[in-house]
Amino acid sequence: MARAKIIGVAAASVLLLAGCATTTSGGGDGGAEPSPVATANTDGSYSVSTLVPYTVLDDPESGDDPQLCIGAVAESAPPKCSGIVLTGWDWDAVEGDYEEQNDVRWGLFTVEGDYSPDDETLAVTSVDTDATDELPIAPTCEGDDCVQPTDDLKDIASEIMSSEPGVLSSTVDGFGTVNVSVTFDDGSLQNSLDEQYGAGVVEVTSVLVPTDS
Repeated sequence: MARAKIIGVAAASVLLLAGCATTTSGGGDGGAEPSPVATANTDGSYSVSTLVPYTVLDDPESGDDPQLCIGAVAESAPPKCSGIVLTGWDWDAVEGDYEEQNDVRWGLFTVEGDYSPDDETLAVTSVDTDATDELPIAPTCEGDDCVQPTDDLKDIASEIMSSEPGVLSSTVDGFGTVNVSVTFDDGSLQNSLDEQYGAGVVEVTSVLVPTDS
């Protein structure tokens, strides 16, 4: 796997988060779908998957299990990032699909498993090394289609970013919607924000989506 590809998709992962600034609301014309409602397993975990490949990084010096990078990935060799702790990860199962330098291993994978919100860990059950590395491109507004963010919407975005745990980004798009990106939402955050601000004002999207939806 070429290093350029790793960096390219890592950058695209950042754009996916930043791209929340240009998605439409659930009631608008197109745009990302809000996070579906998920049902917890008997142990309180949720069966989830990433929609696209994300960088998995294993740095022994960090003292942690491998990490699923859900934010910015430093363009270095080896790269640096932080994210969701992966348990049950097996590098032997993905031999030939990762890079290694100074005992640090990393690669691009679509990961499926059981996510525990309480300790923010993902118990890996399946890994796809052949999935496309193309991330969905959110629609953007042009010219008269664009809506200038109001102070009220800016305040809502700031309030959510500062008060809601686990929020990765909170921005106002060009269609007049507050887009909130999180690691995972079982639907309760979306419902809570709908009750607080009104349906369609805020749209929540998740890095991890339920596989049983």
